[in-house]
Amino acid sequence: MGRREGRGGDRAYAVEKAAELRAGDRADAAKQAITEKMPLAVRSCEVWLQLVEDGQACFGATIRAINGPLECDGANPSTVSARVQYYREYCKQLGVDPGTNLRC
Repeated sequence: MGRREGRGGDRAYAVEKAAELRAGDRADAAKQAITEKMPLAVRSCEVWLQLVEDGQACFGATIRAINGPLECDGANPSTVSARVQYYREYCKQLGVDPGTNLRC
C-alpha cells in the first residue's frame, strides 16, 4: 500500500490499521503501523534498547539517541540544560533517583 498524504489519508490509514487489528494479530499490526508512521521513533527505540543491553543507558544517552546531532556535543547546550531540568523535576515528582550522566 502506498503512502497517503494529508488528513484524509491519515484517517484512511488509521481505519485500515484498526480493521487489521480487529481481524488478526494485534501486536503485529500495531508494530507495522508504528514502524510505517514513525521510523525515526522505531530507530531511537532500537538504539535505546542496545544501550540498555550494553549497560550504558542513562538520560544523556536518551538525548543522544533521539536528538544527538541537534543537541549534543555543544550543538545546543541551553536545550540540553532545559531538558535535564525537566527530567530532574519529573524524577522528583515520581520519587525516583535521576541517576548520573544526564547530559549528552
